Amino acid sequence: MKIKEIYEEEYNNLRKSGYLFNPEEERFYTFNNLSDWKFPEGYEDWEVKKVSMDTYMKNRLKELGVKEEDHQIELFGGVGLHPTEKNIHHIFSPTKRGGIGILQYSLKRQAYTFHEKDPESTSAINREHYHEQIRLAPWDEALFDGKYDFSRAKNCPFWPPQVIEEFESQKKSHDTLIITEGQFKAFKGALDGLPVVGLTSISHYRNKDTGTIHPEIIEYLKSCNIRKLVILWDGDCRNISNKALENNEDLSKRPYQFYKYAATIRDLVQEFIPARKLSIYFATIKSKEIDGNPKGLDDLLLAIPKYKKDIIRDFKNIGEMPCHYLDWTDITRDTGVKRLVKYFHLTTAQSFYEAHREKIGERDFTFRGSVYKIENGFPVLKISADLKQYKRIGTDYYRLVKEPVPKGKGEITLEETLVPWTASAIQLDHGKDSLKHVEKFLGFTNIAEHVDYQQVIKGHWNLYQNIDHKATSGEWPHIEKLLKHLFREQYTMILDYITLLYRKPTQKLPVICLVSNEQKTGKSTFIYLMKLIFRQNMAIISNNDLTSDFNAHWTSKLIVASEETLLEKKDGYEKIKAISTAKTISRNEKNKSQKEIPCMVHFIFCSNHEDDFIRIDDKDSRLWIRKILPIEEKIKDFDQKLEDEIPHFVHFIQNREIKYKYTGERLFFAPEDFRTGAFYNVVKNSEPSLIKDLRHHLEELFLVTGQEEILMTTKDIKMEFGFRFEPNYINKMVKKFLAPEKICDENGREKVTTYSYY
Repeated sequence: MKIKEIYEEEYNNLRKSGYLFNPEEERFYTFNNLSDWKFPEGYEDWEVKKVSMDTYMKNRLKELGVKEEDHQIELFGGVGLHPTEKNIHHIFSPTKRGGIGILQYSLKRQAYTFHEKDPESTSAINREHYHEQIRLAPWDEALFDGKYDFSRAKNCPFWPPQVIEEFESQKKSHDTLIITEGQFKAFKGALDGLPVVGLTSISHYRNKDTGTIHPEIIEYLKSCNIRKLVILWDGDCRNISNKALENNEDLSKRPYQFYKYAATIRDLVQEFIPARKLSIYFATIKSKEIDGNPKGLDDLLLAIPKYKKDIIRDFKNIGEMPCHYLDWTDITRDTGVKRLVKYFHLTTAQSFYEAHREKIGERDFTFRGSVYKIENGFPVLKISADLKQYKRIGTDYYRLVKEPVPKGKGEITLEETLVPWTASAIQLDHGKDSLKHVEKFLGFTNIAEHVDYQQVIKGHWNLYQNIDHKATSGEWPHIEKLLKHLFREQYTMILDYITLLYRKPTQKLPVICLVSNEQKTGKSTFIYLMKLIFRQNMAIISNNDLTSDFNAHWTSKLIVASEETLLEKKDGYEKIKAISTAKTISRNEKNKSQKEIPCMVHFIFCSNHEDDFIRIDDKDSRLWIRKILPIEEKIKDFDQKLEDEIPHFVHFIQNREIKYKYTGERLFFAPEDFRTGAFYNVVKNSEPSLIKDLRHHLEELFLVTGQEEILMTTKDIKMEFGFRFEPNYINKMVKKFLAPEKICDENGREKVTTYSYY
């Protein structure tokens, strides 16, 4: 997890050193004796409190009424155990920092474990771990935006032991399943007799591989012949975010997400179970009408324990009659989903404002992208959401548009891009006063960042775009297979290359060239892979784009690739050389003045012309040329498998150690480490026809004469081999491409040599 930005600079090292602390209370916590405590330098005035590693867990479980025997479960497998071996596990356990580890397992009692593996290593499997989601202790919660650490968590449903026993017995004691967010809510509900399954997060309802609802939920619904599914969100799910209110952000975003997640779960379930067999309801707790204003299911059961039977009866009454403690809406049909929009006050700005008038007051607010002002107690449109897509950068106007681009195999995807627009067109579409509401920026910049991305930097619009991958730990066998096929003995080097692109995008790197006369080698698939990783920050260009006057569509990119490279003229390569090491580049748009922006371009070229796709000499230190062999194994839906593995691969490059030992080279890697036979083949074929012919004639001459040494002047060469070139030109080419050694005396002076040539 990433520490809060406001704390990062001051407290990040303190946490990495193992200290437990709450910066808001200026207090340290320790599991050791206070007499052994040593203050870190500069924090001597903070308070120190001794706690046990399991203090927070014990207090939380006691609050929920959970005894030790309640959270024990018999599972198959586990760390160091065979998958068929049974063992008793605790569902909740204290973590090294005093939080609560929540064990993850399947509906069929299979413990989920994983191995930390280095894909670059061929050594045996490393240490095995349980999948668990961690509820942060209060002192750690103060340091982060969220309450949970998902770094070792698996996106899977949480099944309380009582619900699993119901599933196994096949004795139908109920016809309802409740889905809610959070393991503690689900556990408390099941402990008190409710059939509840928990989601690890409000948005974790899909299987990450297939995009469908978690299959175990469907299996439970079908096996137990469930007739009623209840999607239960907390009682505050319609509330607006205080942070969004303070920062003038869109206030409808939070309630819209809760609405959308419920509606999507309904849609995904109905892909497998039709409406005639399963009724689906959305429900929330009537928090404001109950003493203590309980939000979640656990809060409700704790707030009014003597009415537990009435609460259980309420869930049975959903769909049949109004409830005392729950609001519910039937969303089985589309008409019910429309009613849900109204329930969340998302139909109009007026209904939204009326619901949240007390918090919003008389200030301007944003609803579904549009800004409203309050006049006589009513919201009036001030800035249309459509105007947010326009930007004035410098003195020019632009519009953000979703542009369809080829994805491969006939598919297209949408990429956001900035295109020139006119002030008159904006006024024509949105009125004469619209221009004063268009965001203004001083100019362009181009700063690549994948960890702490900023769209606006000191008043300048960042041309680099946020890729925002949802990185998760996991395997990526198909990406590994592709990279090992393409780079073979240089596999670790290409992993370093991609890692550097992601973590240090300003680092200059070699120009990758994948060449082969043969088809189906995987060259284009490598470009596709890089596009999946870096998205809009990669441009695919033609040979002509390199020499075109207008280059705005690729100069701001991190990667510029060409799939059919053939640069016959020397000036094409000279331009590549210059750009690959340049710090700035001129961005040239049509009808706009040129502007200098930071240059981060990294070239990738693929070509079917493995001998002569470019003209270079053996002094080149920029090109990483590899000849690619055909792929022998055909894998169905290989591109889709690559795409599915991107979150795991990104997680890997975010955390792996760079293996190459950097020695200060301009392109990070030393040229001798990425030169291959394919490089020298291109060098040889880049030689002018005079040198190629001369090599051929000299080889024949040595064979015919049987001599070990033949002395010739450039005049002899011209006469002997019938070249039409003048001796001066021959002399120049020989020195440049053949680099003959000078014959010197013992003092290092060039000797004048006499010879006879027949």
